[in-house]
Amino acid sequence: MQKVIVSSNADKFLGSFELVYGEPGMGDNTYPPLEFVDMRGAVLNDVQKAYLVKVVPVRLAPGFEAAFGGNLKFVYAEFEVTFDDFWNKYGLKNNRDRCEALWKKLSVKDRNLATIGVDEYDRYLARLGWISKMNPETYLKKKCWNNNYDKL
Repeated sequence: MQKVIVSSNADKFLGSFELVYGEPGMGDNTYPPLEFVDMRGAVLNDVQKAYLVKVVPVRLAPGFEAAFGGNLKFVYAEFEVTFDDFWNKYGLKNNRDRCEALWKKLSVKDRNLATIGVDEYDRYLARLGWISKMNPETYLKKKCWNNNYDKL
């Protein structure tokens, strides 16, 4: 996953905000999709927030920086999801020690995909309404983030 930290070069706003993009090739595009935006580190007025919602690219593709206009500084960094990020997002808290051991065996890419995949899995469960959420140990062991739940 790629994190982009955006700050102002011309004192247009204080602080910075973060954009996190997923793995390349996810979905129907070769460019990484936007996963989440964290504006907590920036002091933005309502007009600035509305502007960002309008211009933030949904894919980390060529022309990314130009989409924002001028006077901004961009810092690119790798972003790694922690076990606690996954654990809190998954919600069902069973067998933490065994889950953490499985987590440590996953590649960084699989850790990111596992965490991102929770949203798709939750939408699938909500759509069906009668299936209980699987144990997080099973989710990790069977690499269930590779299932295409949005198309099931």
